[in-house]
Amino acid sequence: MLISIQTAHNVTIEYAIASVADRILAVLIDGLVQLAYALLLFFLFEYLDNWANLNMPTWIWLTVIYLPILLYEVISEIALQGQTLGKKAMNIKVIQLDGSQPSVSSFIIRWLIRLLEVSTMGGSIALVALFVSSKGQRLGDIAANTTVVKLRPLNKIKKPTISEIEDKESYLPLFPEVIKLTDKDVNVAREVLQSYRITNNTELVKTMNYKLKELLGIYHTPLNDIDFLRQLIKDYDNLTAHS
Repeated sequence: MLISIQTAHNVTIEYAIASVADRILAVLIDGLVQLAYALLLFFLFEYLDNWANLNMPTWIWLTVIYLPILLYEVISEIALQGQTLGKKAMNIKVIQLDGSQPSVSSFIIRWLIRLLEVSTMGGSIALVALFVSSKGQRLGDIAANTTVVKLRPLNKIKKPTISEIEDKESYLPLFPEVIKLTDKDVNVAREVLQSYRITNNTELVKTMNYKLKELLGIYHTPLNDIDFLRQLIKDYDNLTAHS
């Protein structure tokens, strides 16, 4: 299942929504990480012979054990920009519905509601919401305006390295106006090309080209839509590689 997300450039990019199976497996992996943490502490306490002999209040030990486990998901998603170790393993990520990076408050909202979803009826409410939602959202996602998507495969279009780029002095760009663009603009163009390779959506490419031509003042070109976008990216990469 795909979800269409409109970027700040008014270009719509399609992402694959993370499957329920992917999300469940990510939760199980995260559970193993949390279990490993608890077991590590247990063996540490055993190594210290008897934790009670350390003369520390019980609430401190409970805090050391349970607080990291309780906060694991929200801290991980904030630190890893939308992922936990389980989500990394399953190659999925939390994003806002507009395609942007969620704010800290969005992650906290997801986490707080997740505590209720998981503690109520064994998480069945979250599962029902995921199956019913057309955007792959549980209740926490709906409240935070987020969803979880499958990240691109490793054959994603990448910016070439310096060694792959022609010498700046000898390179003759077809569209020198491209220097007006920012890295963010060109990265969106890369995403559009990648999306085209997956979905064959030519309307997406046409929309991106229209925006770029309008921005750069390019009104006539012999290139077709795909070649124009590729040429712009090539020109930009070569003109900015040594700057």
